[in-house]
Amino acid sequence: LATMLGVALTGCGSSSNETQVPPSENIIQQQVLALVLTSSGNSINNAKIKIAGQSFTTDATGRAKFTLNIPKNAEYVVVQIEKAGFVSQSVRVKVTQLDNINARLIAVKNVIEVPAIEKAQVIESSELNASISLPANAFVRPNGQVATGKVTVEFSPWDIQGDDLNAMPANGVAQNAQSEIVNLISAGMISATFKNAQGETLQLAQGKTAELRMDLPVESIDNKQMLIGTPIPMWYFDESKGLWVEEGVGYVVASTQSATGLAVQATVEHFSTWNWDFQYEGAATVFVQCFADDVAAPCHVTAKATLTDNSKITHTAYVPAEGVQIVNMPSAGRIDWLASHPNDDSLAEVSSVIPNHVRIDLVAAKTKNLVRCLKDNQAVDCVVTLNGRE
Repeated sequence: LATMLGVALTGCGSSSNETQVPPSENIIQQQVLALVLTSSGNSINNAKIKIAGQSFTTDATGRAKFTLNIPKNAEYVVVQIEKAGFVSQSVRVKVTQLDNINARLIAVKNVIEVPAIEKAQVIESSELNASISLPANAFVRPNGQVATGKVTVEFSPWDIQGDDLNAMPANGVAQNAQSEIVNLISAGMISATFKNAQGETLQLAQGKTAELRMDLPVESIDNKQMLIGTPIPMWYFDESKGLWVEEGVGYVVASTQSATGLAVQATVEHFSTWNWDFQYEGAATVFVQCFADDVAAPCHVTAKATLTDNSKITHTAYVPAEGVQIVNMPSAGRIDWLASHPNDDSLAEVSSVIPNHVRIDLVAAKTKNLVRCLKDNQAVDCVVTLNGRE
């Protein structure tokens, strides 16, 4: 399914077109509907969408509707999505599938103030026993000078057993060491950005490395038992490509803190979102179609599949009214579906075993509640949790 190899944005509504590229004989115009949500399905307003040098902004419902100018000979474009307080996302999308796109973002988990980044130290997260071990003088500024002094770290371990996986960057699509396009199943993810007092993004200096470590919450991945010493290919997320890129190898290690007694560990030479992943090739195909008032309707779906060993994969796609085949799915297990209508507040949450046909009935939301966070009587961005949902 080509949709599964790229699309992660949808919707309609107002937008802010901040950059315009004048059309010419080498430029075509494309109407785009976009939807940006949190990993648990709530709308994200004022999210910035960047495509081919043009910028657009979502409205209060997380939707944007805009006209995009793209080169006539373009086959793919990279859609980048960012919002303060969230981990940035991007995805490689076929031009023929640009009319409806959707993305999900996770909120930054930890914001940590480091008083002296030049010191050797271990930075720890409050979640999943995740840590980053740094040597002395690890970072450089964009101008190449050694970074010193106070640094802010946005540190986000991804919970591969929870809703975080719904926002899997690039929909889990990757480029392996042989330059093949493949799909991934994750054993753990960590996002980390380091910024100094001037707002500059820092990177590891040449010859310096950092050690990443976090809990491994399951004892097998894709029905492969995880043992101490098991190698796991490492992948970093390349936002400019909208793809995961294979680089290096991590390992399963023993842990007295993890519920499984296992953790994953790796040494990296630069910072991005890093992923311990295996290539995944599911044998099953699932046909999915949405209905509203018993009439076939378009929708956006996120399908989180739980395999028989409790490991998980997620696919996100736009589903036209006539339905679509989702490939690369497991042949046994359960799928939890999150679906929403592109143009209104109809939605659905359903679960199914791994069948070959799924019908999702969208239902209009029964209640609407405005949530606003205030600091010193000024509205500010925030993340809230209600009934365990973010």
